[in-house]
Amino acid sequence: MADAPKTAKLQDAGRGDKRTLILSEAIALFNAQGYFDTRLEDVATRLGTAKTSISYHFKSKEALLFEAYSATCSFAEAEIKLAADAPTGLGRVLRWVRAFAQAQATAIIGQRVPLAVISDPAALREGDEEEIASRLAVHAKALRQFLEEGQQDGSIRVTSIGAATFFLLSIPQWIRRWLENVVPTAHDDAIDALCDLLEYGLCEDRTRKLPSARPKPTVDAEDFLFNREARNKMKLEAFLRIGTRHLNRRGFRNLSVNEVAADLGVTRGSFYYHFDDKEALLQSCVTRSLDMMEETLTTYREGNGDAATRLHLALTSLFEGHLTDLNPLLRQSLYASLSPKERPVAMARSRRITSGFGELIALGMADGSMRPLDLEAVEHLVCGAIFGATRQRLNLFGLDAESQASNPSAISAAAYFEPLFCGLSGRP
Repeated sequence: MADAPKTAKLQDAGRGDKRTLILSEAIALFNAQGYFDTRLEDVATRLGTAKTSISYHFKSKEALLFEAYSATCSFAEAEIKLAADAPTGLGRVLRWVRAFAQAQATAIIGQRVPLAVISDPAALREGDEEEIASRLAVHAKALRQFLEEGQQDGSIRVTSIGAATFFLLSIPQWIRRWLENVVPTAHDDAIDALCDLLEYGLCEDRTRKLPSARPKPTVDAEDFLFNREARNKMKLEAFLRIGTRHLNRRGFRNLSVNEVAADLGVTRGSFYYHFDDKEALLQSCVTRSLDMMEETLTTYREGNGDAATRLHLALTSLFEGHLTDLNPLLRQSLYASLSPKERPVAMARSRRITSGFGELIALGMADGSMRPLDLEAVEHLVCGAIFGATRQRLNLFGLDAESQASNPSAISAAAYFEPLFCGLSGRP
């Protein structure tokens, strides 16, 4: 991928740089607010030009997205080949992680085009979507092979190869957001610390077994039958779960009130009984997602056991509902679609939640259950791992059918978070 031009105005760029500049700005917007909530007009405004200037270089927004995703796939394919030269399976995995981190760090300081986060493949044209999915499945297969080779040569020890593959494939989803919270002069040290974390994990005792939380029931049958207020509350909660699911898949601008109502088997009138408009639904879904995470932190911040145990319980309590899409968290990029009045409040709450996970990690370092870590913004890694665990991503990398065919529990919460807590290293 070519270097990103230094200029921020399309008219000031050289002829050969204009296409690269458009791609760079489009990727930045796709990553920040999602494909569906980004217009070509938004890209043009960032570049100080008109939409027609963008259309001259790219026939459509879908074509721009395909080129962005293709560039990320090409980067991943090249790095997989380079990583294969490392002497051990663990070395190959860490070289792959380091390559993604260094590429995004270089993009943050404006020295290359950022890597697109592949989160909206359904927006591609049919043939293009199939091509990207096929390339990603090959990428996942290669990463899985590195893990298997590490198991064979003794450099890696994990309970589930499939779950570890899925966890590692979540890293490109959040690594740029994490690095943006690290000063550029500390990027190299932070990337070293990330690789150390993946090698040895958070826990001081890497052999310990941490308890996982059981998912909470979403419906109380007795309340549903006999308590009208409880029934209305459950209906509202159902709207929010379905609304979150639709927003995650199709963005805010493409959200259809009819489709949300139809998915619940109710009328538009029922929707408008609960919400004034789809802006109100978005705000309620944001609030619900933030409430879920805050309640989880409150439950486990002062719970029983050491901090490593409590952190594991907190993460695993959120995992299953998000992965299965039965109780999903809202994509953080959707906060950008909130009104100017509501957005700062949501962002402030999000930062407080992220810091709450950081506090649990600090408590773990204090009580000796977690290793002393020189890792800036480590809390962003924890939150990123939660949001990266989606059913869509399982399907996207061809892991879903495999995980369900022979071992339905292959992507359990404990197995997914094992690389974070216990590391990948096969050494004691």
